[in-house]
Amino acid sequence: MHYLAKICSILLSMALVMLPAQSLAEPPAYQTIRIGVANERRPGPANDAIRLMASYNSSYLAEIAKITHWQYELYHGTAADCLQRLQEGKLDLVAPVSAAAFPPGQYLFSDGHSCAAVLGLYTRDSDMSITAERGSTLNGSAIGVLDSSDIKNRLQFFVKTNGWNVSIRTYPTSDALTAALHRGEVQLIACTVFNLTGKERWIAFVDTIPQQYLTNAAHTTLMEQLNQAILSIEMTNPSFETRLKREYLDPSIYKMARYSEHQQAFIRSAPTARVAFPGSFAPLFQQNKDFGNIYGIAPDILTLLMNATGITFQPVIAESSEAVAKMLRTGSAEATFAVYVNDPKLQMMQFSNNIIWLPFTPIVQRAQDESARPERIVLPTCFTGLREFFERQNPQAKVAEMPNPEECLYAVEQGLYDCTFLPQPYLSKNKNILLHFQLKVLDAALVSVPLCLMFRADAPEMLCHTVNTALLGLPQNQLTQVVQHNSEPDMSFGYLLSQHPLALTVGLLLSFIILATAIFLIYRNRLEQEKNYALTIRELELQQALDAVEILQEDRDIYKRNAETDHLTGCLNKAAMTAQCQQILDKLPENWTAAFFIIDLDHFKEANDTYGHQRGDDILIEFSAMLRDILPPRTHIGRFGGDEFTLLLTEQDEGDCEAYVSMIARLILEQTRGLIVCDTPGKVTASIGVAISPAGSSHDLGTIFRRADRALYDVKETCRDNYRIYKH
Repeated sequence: MHYLAKICSILLSMALVMLPAQSLAEPPAYQTIRIGVANERRPGPANDAIRLMASYNSSYLAEIAKITHWQYELYHGTAADCLQRLQEGKLDLVAPVSAAAFPPGQYLFSDGHSCAAVLGLYTRDSDMSITAERGSTLNGSAIGVLDSSDIKNRLQFFVKTNGWNVSIRTYPTSDALTAALHRGEVQLIACTVFNLTGKERWIAFVDTIPQQYLTNAAHTTLMEQLNQAILSIEMTNPSFETRLKREYLDPSIYKMARYSEHQQAFIRSAPTARVAFPGSFAPLFQQNKDFGNIYGIAPDILTLLMNATGITFQPVIAESSEAVAKMLRTGSAEATFAVYVNDPKLQMMQFSNNIIWLPFTPIVQRAQDESARPERIVLPTCFTGLREFFERQNPQAKVAEMPNPEECLYAVEQGLYDCTFLPQPYLSKNKNILLHFQLKVLDAALVSVPLCLMFRADAPEMLCHTVNTALLGLPQNQLTQVVQHNSEPDMSFGYLLSQHPLALTVGLLLSFIILATAIFLIYRNRLEQEKNYALTIRELELQQALDAVEILQEDRDIYKRNAETDHLTGCLNKAAMTAQCQQILDKLPENWTAAFFIIDLDHFKEANDTYGHQRGDDILIEFSAMLRDILPPRTHIGRFGGDEFTLLLTEQDEGDCEAYVSMIARLILEQTRGLIVCDTPGKVTASIGVAISPAGSSHDLGTIFRRADRALYDVKETCRDNYRIYKH
């Protein structure tokens, strides 16, 4: 037993010695991160919002993985299943969750909100009496919610919007919340799917809500990496989260937008809402002279709202902006398009959410410096609050208005104003800026103006609320299509002649001059082509002669290379090596050192005699290739004859040349011992003799060669497989 224990101890010691160093170091960083995601499937349009949430979460996770270099796998299961697998070590992270759903200190949560979930309203699956479509079934009910100010505020807004008479109770954890529901303490709960037990029934969509990642104390380092990545995204790429919100979170709200019972009742009895416009402004709003109908971007937006709400919106063209204000005061109109600027004069008015961001493009004189800030700006009269908006954007400038955009262009052209801002759809449709040769468009300085509907102070409040709900469900691409459709160019000869007769005449005259000039240039170009053709023929003949000379030069170079190169190894042959070495030594600077190697392969004859001449040739080929791979670029390699090779190294003298030469010699010996020839060991070694010609001495090839040969002789006579540097 004593001997057996000793043997086991020896084997264990050997195993520890043979273990790679990496296994004794700290464990490697996470390579594949396993993330648990709670399944979420709900009836109706909620599934569309859920899919958008999943896309948001996966896009954010992909951005995190780029920073942390994670590879991640997603596991879909119930909330309880994900938490159980986390405790068992089968998952590393769980999402999306909220810290408010768990007791303090039980888990670790990520900083910030790098994922999102759908906040819904649920009741017991056995309670079929409650429905969100009839508020009477909810009146008097109690709604449970986690003790989170964010969730409570969203729920309170949702309840107020629907006009429900309910009470709200808070609970410290998810378990307490669902327990209160199932014992009848509350009739509904507002939470995400991660807070459910699976015995609840979906009632309504409340909102999208930011969430976190969760893990346990065993993954503290992993959570630190995640938090660092989230912080890096927020600090170095602040627009990333904004883009994701625009692509996924906003459309998810569009999918879930619904009218409350009060709004539905208002829609059924709502009178026609008249929307006033200050005159005609193509393509924003204009009236057909023959049929009297009003069309353009703003009326088309009203049509989209009418289709979405069922409320009739009637566009009305007024004579001016003052007439629009009077119509709102007297009750002749209910609303107008406006730019909200928090104007004290309009503080009693009701404003909808922003409907669209309309781009306005600056136009200045062509000679004006583009970087100069304008001091005088003129705008066309089109929207209430537009002048105040640009005054706040340009506090250093005096802003004025004119009735139509053409007057604004002429005012800037004549120097009365430094700049005008015109709607981009107007410029795209009319193209009349092309006729103002002294003006230029500054596309890079484009300004986006937010448009909304301004309702008169005594208009029904429910009208504004209903429009806001309709805007939530109005796809952005429909608004974009409205703008694009009305921005298509509408240019005709009759329009140009009636609006700009002088400019059109000048343009036609310039076109005739350009056409005549083009015809003259074409004729002249044809004459030049005929002359150039004759020159091309001469150049071709000359090029052919040059090509023949080049071919002869290449043939001479190939012959010279074949004459100087050993055909088997590709090294310099004896004559070429001797000539090049002497030439290099003659031109070597005084502060440079030369080292000459003579290498003889040991046991080469035995390999040649045993395996044949082909084996010997393969050894020589592999050996010469090995020398080219390991030696410095300035080394000259030659095959002196048979199995004997020569090398010449030149280096600037830095005081330790002999050590450098010894290192090269040992490297050659080591590589020769491990030489592989045709997938088998070469079984050859090398004997090396070296002679060093120090800096400042006379570099004579004959002397260096004899000294290296003497050193090689000493190696061959003693031990072989070694090197020796010639000593006086």
